[in-house]
Amino acid sequence: MKLNSLIVNVVEMACELLRTEMIADCTDKHGTELEPVVANAIKKASESFPEFEIKVQLISGQKFPDIVLIINDHKFGIEVKTTKSDKWVTLGGSITESTKVDDLVDIYVLFGRTNVSPPEFRFRRFSECASSVTITHSPRFTIDMDTPQGETVFEHIGIPYEVLNARSDKMSLYRKFLKEKVGPNADVWWLDGETGSEGSNGFSTDAIRSFESLSPLDREKLKIEILAIFPELFDLKSSYKYHSATRYIAARYGIVDHCFRDRFTSGGKVPWSTYGSSVPKIIENLIYNDRLTSILERLDELPIEVLAEYWGVAEHIINRSGRRRLWVDFVTRFVGRNDSALADHLRPVLSSHLNQ
Repeated sequence: MKLNSLIVNVVEMACELLRTEMIADCTDKHGTELEPVVANAIKKASESFPEFEIKVQLISGQKFPDIVLIINDHKFGIEVKTTKSDKWVTLGGSITESTKVDDLVDIYVLFGRTNVSPPEFRFRRFSECASSVTITHSPRFTIDMDTPQGETVFEHIGIPYEVLNARSDKMSLYRKFLKEKVGPNADVWWLDGETGSEGSNGFSTDAIRSFESLSPLDREKLKIEILAIFPELFDLKSSYKYHSATRYIAARYGIVDHCFRDRFTSGGKVPWSTYGSSVPKIIENLIYNDRLTSILERLDELPIEVLAEYWGVAEHIINRSGRRRLWVDFVTRFVGRNDSALADHLRPVLSSHLNQ
């Protein structure tokens, strides 16, 4: 008998025990209360297969999955889930799987509805019932025992769970999936770790905060990053140009700002002697060397997948053309929509910084 088939037989028998002989032990038990009951049921079911040495370990706590079965030095995981609703849907663990037990051959979900009589139990491979990803305080799997074949999150991404979990870029692949799920006019709340982390600019993402609560240094850093990622802010007349940037700071850093537009445009116009005329306030960011240098340096530091996502350009094109050169092209193109003379004057100024 293959080990996976053995696991299925043992756990199905355990589910039957929970529905019948062990009703009193599992009725109205939820969450961690049910885990030791399930472990005992699996131990009892294992006795029906004396030709195999089956060790049952209750892990529970902060590890994934809750129970580990060891057969001939091969480890299989059982994640225990419960619900009080009439739907076989619940939240799973974080997609980071930072607490996952090492060297598992496979993982199964044992799902119980223990507030009905008799209690009901279902059992399925984890990779077959992780239907999607839900954003709470961190991105977590959605477990749906009725997930149709071909409709798991892994199949939508196009990579099997076992392969995806081993990839170093799995978080960016999950993020791409979520972006496609919410559509182009929305962004996703994103945390890199289990209980919160710092974004790429050093801002904690553990809580929602206002822009005003940031230190002057952090405000400046955030403005620099925004100008690097969103060259459309230099479109001098667009009424929609701030939408993506405001979603970005909320999704990436948990920062909201009711005066976001004023951060870049307040003050009307500023003089530019070499141009011979005043220019819109936002152009000030391009004509003073310290600010422009900071933008270009931040541009060099940003993950290429972030630029590809918000610029709508493939990564290989960014690599081939160069980040700075593409950014200059974008900026002058946006400025040129409404003031071609200003764009023509800006291009050599910006291009002179490309190799600095």
